[in-house]
Amino acid sequence: MISRSLFAALALASTALASPPLTTIQDVLYKADGTRFAGTLTISWTSFEAIDQSAITTQVTTVTVTDGNLRVQLVPTTTAVPPANYTVKYNSDGRIQFGETWAVPSSVTPLRIRDVRIASSQTGAVSADTVAATVQESDVAGLVSDLGARPLKGPGYAAGRVAVVNPAGSLETVTGSPSDCVRVDGSSGPCGDAGGLPSFVDGDSLSGIMDGSNTTFTLSAFPNPASSLAVYRNGVLQSSVRDYNVTGNAVQFVAAAAPQPGDTLLASFRLTGADGASAPPGLVSPQQINPAGLTAGQTWVWDGNSYVPGAAGGAGGAGTIGATGPAGTAGATGVAGPLGPAGATGPAGAAGPAGATGVSGVAGATGPVGVPGTAGAVGPTGVAGPAGATGAAGAAGIAGPAGATGAAGIAGPTGPSGAAGPTLTVFGRLGTVVAVSGDYSAAQVANAADKTAANSYTAGAKQGFQSSATTAGINFGGVSADPSVLSEGDVWYRTDTHALRQYQNAVAVTVGGAAGGCPSTPFSTLITGATTSNGSLGCGLTYASTVHTDFTAAATTQRVKIGTAASLFSAAGIRLEETTTLVSGIGTITAMQACVGSATAVCLFTPGGLALFGSTGQFLTFPGPFSAAATDLATQDIYLTLSVTNVTPGNLSTMTGVVGKVTVRIWGGVAQ
Repeated sequence: MISRSLFAALALASTALASPPLTTIQDVLYKADGTRFAGTLTISWTSFEAIDQSAITTQVTTVTVTDGNLRVQLVPTTTAVPPANYTVKYNSDGRIQFGETWAVPSSVTPLRIRDVRIASSQTGAVSADTVAATVQESDVAGLVSDLGARPLKGPGYAAGRVAVVNPAGSLETVTGSPSDCVRVDGSSGPCGDAGGLPSFVDGDSLSGIMDGSNTTFTLSAFPNPASSLAVYRNGVLQSSVRDYNVTGNAVQFVAAAAPQPGDTLLASFRLTGADGASAPPGLVSPQQINPAGLTAGQTWVWDGNSYVPGAAGGAGGAGTIGATGPAGTAGATGVAGPLGPAGATGPAGAAGPAGATGVSGVAGATGPVGVPGTAGAVGPTGVAGPAGATGAAGAAGIAGPAGATGAAGIAGPTGPSGAAGPTLTVFGRLGTVVAVSGDYSAAQVANAADKTAANSYTAGAKQGFQSSATTAGINFGGVSADPSVLSEGDVWYRTDTHALRQYQNAVAVTVGGAAGGCPSTPFSTLITGATTSNGSLGCGLTYASTVHTDFTAAATTQRVKIGTAASLFSAAGIRLEETTTLVSGIGTITAMQACVGSATAVCLFTPGGLALFGSTGQFLTFPGPFSAAATDLATQDIYLTLSVTNVTPGNLSTMTGVVGKVTVRIWGGVAQ
């Protein structure tokens, strides 16, 4: 068995069939005036068989010669069967200048024209009326093959007689007397009456149910002899015994060759008797066969293949021998008739009544509404005191226990000396205050934040960061690796991958899709058959450790895992292409489909898939994102599946002589 390989390039690959050997002819051509030849060479040849048994067909090719440089590759002819040559015509300045004949030997190094040119027997210009040039059969295009196709005289050929083609394909003369008749098989013999000569039935349609399981079909008459029967299924000649057997006019197919719905069955066979009926041989009478073998009252009966004794007739009138007397009993049991057609399928039974609807469960009691929590009292806004009199240094009023500062920093009620003026000092110091030993810390001041320590904001205290035309509102200082201690909801920036990261569901993942290091150009992330180790496609995609496989399953479909998408991520798109056209050497595999999807839904990501056995380079692109996971937080495996799609498909393991290559391209990774 020829090894059949379909390689996954994330897909499949194979090698092409070998070509016949070639010999290179390379030379520089000049005219007689020393200038380089410029024009074309028209090279023609007749059909021949190369040394590696490659069939080379009759054809003509044209080679362009530029600035005298000639280079052409041709199949060697010195080892060809039958021997062959190349006819070469040199074309320049709009006309054929001259011609010559080449005999090309096998060579691994380039040859010059002098190495392949067949020397002409004519050494100079000679008048056409004084010398007759010899024309070889091989010099005439197509003559050798035409002569090889004509019938030849056989050893028994003679003139003036009827000719017949013998088994070797040669012409012979039919032997016999001048008054004999010639039969279609080439034999001769005395001519009989028209009623006794064989007749023929052609294009007879076999009757019977064609449902893929019935194997018995009926001819319109009895073939005689039975060996003359030729049965054709869909135009293909069937083999007796291996595909079917015949009894009388019944054709019994073997189970493995049972005709399928839509098949066409035709038959041709020979009859005895000009009326086309299944009659007994006209030149033999029952008495000539075995007249002593009959008992009283019996007669010979023809069953379509031979004479058999019929049952004794009743007391009918005396008929001729062989005819059944009136009211006679039936003769011997005839050949069993073919099976009758299958009975029609009975009507479908009526649908049963729908089951009663179950009693609805009692709704659970509604729980009591929780008591709303008491809203915290909003502190009253302090009344803005009148501006303190400037007065003599206006005793700034004892800042007293500064009175509790009202919400939003509104000063509380002033002491008895009147409302306090605006606070101009902190810790008794004016202007920019630099912390010194003994000052309050940020933790000791309500709602203060320390830039050098971790800060937690009260739930609901939304922070706003407004960008300006020149400056961003917020910036994450970058790190070159993920932090070692992480909590759910942490966010940071990676300087090595240029990506914003977050910690979610106990996994560090990249935020966003195409930006920040995720490929945005289609197919920039390409998986090929050469990839056989684990790795990352970026943005939550990884490919499988084995993405190079032979599809040889004993089934009509097979899949291979090609990658996994992390939670919350999916491929940005998938492309299926038939990089090299698939060709199958087995009749039960003539159509295939490639799909990418999940383990249970093979075409989930590429609806309809790509029909293979098309043309090289055909492809289909399916934009993402795709999701096959039960939840966004689950990972999703990605599979490539090949399926045989033609009627009565064969298993992948039965394919022989298959070539071709299928490629899957995945690009990008996006958040779902």
